[in-house]
Amino acid sequence: MVGSSLFALIYGCTPTPVTFGPQNRGQTETTVDDSGPPTDDIETIPGTPPPPPPPDAGLEPRGGGFVDAVTVELSIRDGEEAWYTLDGSAPTVRDASWTGPLTLTESAELRVLLQNSDGLVDYAAESYVRLGPDLADFTSNLPLLVVYNDDGLEDAEYGYINTGFLAFSPGDDGRARLLGEAGLTTRAALKERGSSTAYDPKHSYSIELRESGSDDDGDEPLLGLPADSDWVLYAPLGFDRAFIRNALAFRLSNEVGLYAPRTRFVELFTVEGGRSLGQGAYQGVYVLMEAVKRGPDRVAITELGPGDISQPEVTGGYLFKRDRVGADESGSWAGDGGGRFAFSDPLVFVDPEEDALNRPQFEYFEDTIDRLALALAAEDHQYEGVHYRDQIDVSVWIDNHILNMYPKNVDALRLSAFMHKDREGAIMAGPIWDFDRSMGCADDDRPEDPTWWDATNITSDTTPMFTYGWYLELFADPEFADAYWARLGELLGTTLEINAVLAIVDEMALELAEAARRNFEAWSDYGPRGGTYAAEVNLLKDWLIARDAWIKGCLERDTPRSCQGE
Repeated sequence: MVGSSLFALIYGCTPTPVTFGPQNRGQTETTVDDSGPPTDDIETIPGTPPPPPPPDAGLEPRGGGFVDAVTVELSIRDGEEAWYTLDGSAPTVRDASWTGPLTLTESAELRVLLQNSDGLVDYAAESYVRLGPDLADFTSNLPLLVVYNDDGLEDAEYGYINTGFLAFSPGDDGRARLLGEAGLTTRAALKERGSSTAYDPKHSYSIELRESGSDDDGDEPLLGLPADSDWVLYAPLGFDRAFIRNALAFRLSNEVGLYAPRTRFVELFTVEGGRSLGQGAYQGVYVLMEAVKRGPDRVAITELGPGDISQPEVTGGYLFKRDRVGADESGSWAGDGGGRFAFSDPLVFVDPEEDALNRPQFEYFEDTIDRLALALAAEDHQYEGVHYRDQIDVSVWIDNHILNMYPKNVDALRLSAFMHKDREGAIMAGPIWDFDRSMGCADDDRPEDPTWWDATNITSDTTPMFTYGWYLELFADPEFADAYWARLGELLGTTLEINAVLAIVDEMALELAEAARRNFEAWSDYGPRGGTYAAEVNLLKDWLIARDAWIKGCLERDTPRSCQGE
């Protein structure tokens, strides 16, 4: 087994357990205040509101599913008046006045504005979905999510649309039901997401949870995950027919000690205004994932404000990625090392977004990236006396690379390749993202072969894992390379030990087995290989077993990189 003194310095001679949380490598605990005043244009009754404001107006029952009708009551006090809408629009004093209990016989997104004589404002918002006879008794071992929109979801292709959002968690008997109150009901905004999968019939979505009275972000804990406003509903369809690949990769990253989005398997329903929720609303198995963003429970870096233009404030935090640019983005092509490194796509700003960066911040960012690249490109790996190892966290970069190489992520490092830098901190690789095209998936032959370190034997349209961009010089550094192979060997005996990985696959597959049958009935053109969900999962497991054996054989060589497809 290859080893080095640098490995010992980075990881220590004895592996130590890692507790996932803000103290992980590359994470610092940060307090973020996303609060702000409502932005709706509301007519208020004259008067000066006394502090503090009362709690949100209460609607009973809370949002959820009903069969024939549901009667909703509003907690209202003497001297208060209320107005409401049923189409998700923001209510004003010109809308329908609340005169007593409201009986609903159709699906509706109910929003309420309540004011007292002092001009004090409360808000409430709940969604109520009428269940068709085919879903009144529906249950699942998975959480159930319902997205409600009065006009349908077609416009979500072009940008965010307002929706109601309901989450039904399993009860004490382990079953989730659509009938009755939801565990969470809130306003939300939804848009379609995806690049190569954008035209798939089963859509993936970005979800923003919102406050009841405004379009401000509304942080909420969701299905046991830490409170936040931004989430992703990933729709496995053609590539990952086991539904597991993203969740498995993220779980392994978290167990290594590097943050990756936490996930929950769910079943999704969508319903349009006034319609009953029937089987036609069933969208199948989805993976709820945390969106990659700055935050104390996500990428825990310091918020960079517009006034942070001098040292040390200007040094962070920055969350960015190597990826395709979006609309109205240019990205940054910094970091070519004076022409030494070639990239297919630029660096794209995530937080702050590109249009929020001012010139001093943009210039600091590009100068920092250029300095790293120039150090890597130099013969002694130094630029102006500063070594590249003083600019990155080597252990994080090694683990991030391994977590992409091990499952043969064919788009790794060049697309959806996140990085971040905290204030006065080193440049960190990660978090990892997007593993649907990995681990012998369907509909993409690039990761089919469990041998080879990457898929360059199949096509040039894949990442050459040891020579792409900055990795060309990272692996040219003997100390980095030796530390990498030693760390890989260690992980194959701990976090990536094959029986431990297969146990996670079995655990996830058992959780998904019931819902998988329903998903394949709804999307019969994208059925499991081998005819059953169990056969599809076995293909994934067989690939992992073969991959493990091949890598271990390569590590027995003096030069593991020389092992290609043998």
